[in-house]
Amino acid sequence: MENSRQSKMVFSTREMLYLVASLNLPYSLMVGDPFRGYSKENLKHEIERGRQTLEEKRVLSKIGPNEWELDSRLMGVFDVVKSSPYNLLITTLTAPAKISQVMYYFYDRQSLSFSLEGHLYQVNIYHDEKAMTTFLLPILGIGEQLSQGFPSLKLPATSFASTMLAVWNKPEEIAATLQAAGVEEEEAPAMAPSLGLVHAASIFIVQPKVEGAARKRVGYLLNAKACLWWSEAESSQQGLLTFTPLVYSHTAITRVLEYDEVLLTFDPKKPNIIGKVMEFVRGGNQDLATDPRDEELIG
Repeated sequence: MENSRQSKMVFSTREMLYLVASLNLPYSLMVGDPFRGYSKENLKHEIERGRQTLEEKRVLSKIGPNEWELDSRLMGVFDVVKSSPYNLLITTLTAPAKISQVMYYFYDRQSLSFSLEGHLYQVNIYHDEKAMTTFLLPILGIGEQLSQGFPSLKLPATSFASTMLAVWNKPEEIAATLQAAGVEEEEAPAMAPSLGLVHAASIFIVQPKVEGAARKRVGYLLNAKACLWWSEAESSQQGLLTFTPLVYSHTAITRVLEYDEVLLTFDPKKPNIIGKVMEFVRGGNQDLATDPRDEELIG
């Protein structure tokens, strides 16, 4: 990946809290919510400490008795957050019980991601969608999945995360876990072997920021070493979700192009993970629904 396509900034939790408060940004930027339970007085103290460290880094300057000015480069970054018509929150569960979150904002052909790693916020700036998807794939655990013949799976919409954690906690009882989640007794045993191969599960939530826009939508990804499964729903959906196998990951295709025989049975027009994610994300914004430059992402 070319360096010009992506850049990175790092902020402490205090600095991010100050930026959110002073720029009137959505609190959802505080992925992980490190200040949950703090009193108002404690929050004010943390905001003040954040302002002081930003001044020490010389990205914030005092221009009046109670007035500060943020570096123009930082203002440009956070303008994307303010201008973005929607955001995308991705929560990834990794066996046996690891949970991580990344928040994305999109505007025009630029996007930002916010994640909390330890006590530091990682802010990545992507200058095109190809850079963003290159960063996204390893977060989801996407590797060289290239497979056929896997069955569809069913999991409950309202308890998706807890069901996956239960599957990993008691791998010898997967069929019973599926039945308890609402899967028919005769279907659960057939799904259990494939579900037992899943090592990561991700939830994608697209939230429009404009009043009257399409409702919040949710996408789901199951990740095994040899296969990926995808499902979509509205946020209010009840009952079971059907997960359809994705025949290949884009990463696998791009890495094995020199071996023509491997590709003979794989049609590039069939669903792949990059195509599915970008199609899903753009579904919440018609201005980004089609673009001829996308051929390099999903072709």
